[in-house]
Amino acid sequence: MKASLRLLNASKARTPLIHFLGPRKTPTEPHVHRPHAMAPPEAKGEAFEAFLQKLNSYTSASTSGAGTKAATYRNFWEVPSYASFRPTELSDFEIEEIMTGGAAARK
Repeated sequence: MKASLRLLNASKARTPLIHFLGPRKTPTEPHVHRPHAMAPPEAKGEAFEAFLQKLNSYTSASTSGAGTKAATYRNFWEVPSYASFRPTELSDFEIEEIMTGGAAARK
């Protein structure tokens, strides 16, 4: 009985239980910042306005910049040597610690 039900269910096309309304689209304007509906009253008033002022001052300072253009690199070998990864040599003691999971007797 169970095998026949499984075969019957396998032959049906599965329809999802969730349905989305309308087509997918990205928002054209950013959302409005506001406190959560269940936030305490002291977080909704002047404290939230002060937070928004700080938030806007940080974002405007970071976007304005000091007139310097950050360099972007397409390939890792174009990065200057001071910013590139330098592999270090592991000693035999460190390799042994890694291989034993740190359970070896420490010196």
